[in-house]
Amino acid sequence: MDSALTFWELTKFMITRMMVVTVILSAFARPANHSAHAAELRGGFGGTADMHVPYDINAVKSKLHHLQRSPELVVELDKIIESLDETAPKMFRVELDLFKLDILAKIEEAEIAASLAAQIYADHPRDSFPSDLQYGDTMYQIVESLAKTDNLGFAYQIIQELRASLYNKPNTYLSFIVDKSLIEVHIETSDFRRALNLALSVLDNPDYVALDAVKKWRPAAINEIAYLYNQLGEGENALLYLKEAADTFETQNLPIAKIRKARALNYANRGRAYLLTQNYAQARRMGEAVQNANKDLQQGYLTAVSHRLIGCADYHDGKYEQAAAHLKAGIALAETENSLSLKRSLYLDYAQTLEKLGQGKSAAKWYKTLYNLETMRQETIANTRAKLNDLEFSAYKNHQERMHLHHELERNQTLNKLMLLATFSLMSGSCLLMWLFWNLRKHQKELMRSEMKAKIANRAKSDFLANMSHEIRTPMNGVLGMAQVLEKTPLSAQQKIYLDIVKQSGNTLLDLINDILDFSKIEADKLTLNYQPCDLDRVVRDIVALLKPNADERGIDLTYSFASDLPKNFMLDEKRIRQIVMNLIGNAVKFTAQGSVNVTIDGQLQEGDAQIQICVSDTGVGIEPDHLGLIFEKFTQTGSNINRSSGGTGLGLAISSKLTKAMKGNLSVDSELGQGSRFILSLPAELAPPLKIQDRATEVQPASLAA
Repeated sequence: MDSALTFWELTKFMITRMMVVTVILSAFARPANHSAHAAELRGGFGGTADMHVPYDINAVKSKLHHLQRSPELVVELDKIIESLDETAPKMFRVELDLFKLDILAKIEEAEIAASLAAQIYADHPRDSFPSDLQYGDTMYQIVESLAKTDNLGFAYQIIQELRASLYNKPNTYLSFIVDKSLIEVHIETSDFRRALNLALSVLDNPDYVALDAVKKWRPAAINEIAYLYNQLGEGENALLYLKEAADTFETQNLPIAKIRKARALNYANRGRAYLLTQNYAQARRMGEAVQNANKDLQQGYLTAVSHRLIGCADYHDGKYEQAAAHLKAGIALAETENSLSLKRSLYLDYAQTLEKLGQGKSAAKWYKTLYNLETMRQETIANTRAKLNDLEFSAYKNHQERMHLHHELERNQTLNKLMLLATFSLMSGSCLLMWLFWNLRKHQKELMRSEMKAKIANRAKSDFLANMSHEIRTPMNGVLGMAQVLEKTPLSAQQKIYLDIVKQSGNTLLDLINDILDFSKIEADKLTLNYQPCDLDRVVRDIVALLKPNADERGIDLTYSFASDLPKNFMLDEKRIRQIVMNLIGNAVKFTAQGSVNVTIDGQLQEGDAQIQICVSDTGVGIEPDHLGLIFEKFTQTGSNINRSSGGTGLGLAISSKLTKAMKGNLSVDSELGQGSRFILSLPAELAPPLKIQDRATEVQPASLAA
């Protein structure tokens, strides 16, 4: 019986083994989706029924190469993305999205690019990638595309979140990606010195040197450092790095197309460096070299650069007609390439060449175009840097909080260990408790010192702004004063154009300095209010009379009324009241294209005191509901289009709001997009004592309004 049972169990075992072998063999023989999964493990090669192309991003780029960078290319990419099924490798999907994001950046679809970048960033967290190397490359491509489309705030946010992730899970390559991404952001904000210093430190960082990815990046980094030296006007330093770059990329195992492009860009940067060092013969040679290298590439940017290098060489050889032809051709190409730096250089070179040809009016037109371009660029840079400064300050505070929490955690862990030891060491318990108490007091004192240092640093910043604004305003007034003197001397038509530009730029800069000075005074708690008897009706009437010619020129009806039952004399700071009301009425006129601006003053009296209400309403563009809560914040304006067309620092309403609060008042706004806005300044005020007879005799009469 025992032998029979053993035989039966042995038979069952053999049958089971045969079934397992049969299943395994059938799995190997089944054609299903095994090849796709195996291809993914090998690195992502293998086709789909819909695409008939391998899961290779280079194959997709080659297939769609004929579309270049165009909306049609985005449409074709969307078709490929929609055709993917569940067997498609994840990294292939990510690479398709990144390719699409890069195309959107190149065709300047900023909003769509930002939306796609947010989607990629949200759908693919760090833990979902096979390695930190792939995650870092993905994050860098997202930041690079956002920087190209001026979505710098979002780009900086991604960089800071990437940096924050390194606290819990450090990685040298991701630290390198953070620094590399910051270089791109600094370049896009034209902060070239900061970008250069960071690039040099990254290149020499001993932690990064050993990474293979950093070794591959080095040739591009050297070229970028040379570009930054050129931007800073240091051509000799640029040439040193360009020589190293030329020697390096020739030894790289790169496709011939990439080597040709790298060589052409190297020639272009060397040509600019030669212009900076006034070696015009070499600059011409580099321009011709760019032309030859670009025959196969056919890139408009490189063609424009070659025209500029040859045109500048012709200019310094006295061949002004030839120089003008080259520079004009370069401008035509640069207009389509979205290269602000190249356009600025070409505009200036072309204007100077036209002057040499005796075409003063045409030269003045190009100088004016250059001035408008530079003004727009400086406004954009100022606003972007201000926002980035706020983001950097927030990031610094978050960093301090994380470090504080990290230290607190370490301290608590240390305390817990010590308490555990104290529990098992009764003999030394009292000593440990004394040490813990001393250590706790020490940390409390350190925290108090850190907080005090932060307050001192903030106060020092405000003092620095105030002092610098004073220092700059004094010579600026001198410049404007001499401009007024110069205006009274005999001038040619061209010189008057230049003088108008100087005066306009000087007044704009002076307004900016005054705004910064006022704001820094408020932040540094140095604002003092001077309450004196003030004829409120006269003050506001003078402001309306001052702004009415501007309103009439724009076809706007500017009206003013003062409540008949309200006294006119109050104890107020006339200078600050004038500043706030001037800003409110000036903004109303500025942002109203047609219709009217109405200024009314009303109030309520109660036992010698009054609650004054100054209302400025307009029929202008109005304010979006989402922006109503932000317009009284510093460096804030209601939309990029208005910002570009009307200018301003974004400090006017912020200063007005803080001044109002300092006077215990309230500044509010009620607006509807497309229907206009209504700003209400509400102030408590004490009635002024009656004027004496001699004061009445010398009182300034209010300015009359034009009919």
